[in-house]
Amino acid sequence: MLVESGPDAHLPGFDATSYWARTGLGQGSRVSASLVAEGAWAAGAWLQAMLVGAKNPRPVDRLNPPNALANAYRTADDRWLTLAFVNEDKQVPLFLHAIGHPEAAEDPRFHDSA
Repeated sequence: MLVESGPDAHLPGFDATSYWARTGLGQGSRVSASLVAEGAWAAGAWLQAMLVGAKNPRPVDRLNPPNALANAYRTADDRWLTLAFVNEDKQVPLFLHAIGHPEAAEDPRFHDSA
């Protein structure tokens, strides 16, 4: 069981106010949140907007994504893999090793996100 503590543990929070207004520049803090709850909230906000006439944003073209490191890919065995790298320099070599291709980290095509 996770027990939250700290002076603000009993207060409500919102991601934008926490990560922009409360974190402070150069001074970190630990914030615990439910990612499932955040996803449900975000999906609900999009649904509400659509119900009152908002236009659906253009879907991302998975074959030509704006960022290939934040995209969903179908695997050879017809499953799906979603990539979401936060620290590309550190995480991409670890990912390449995990999928059995550590040599790809030396391939010049993969030296930067472009």
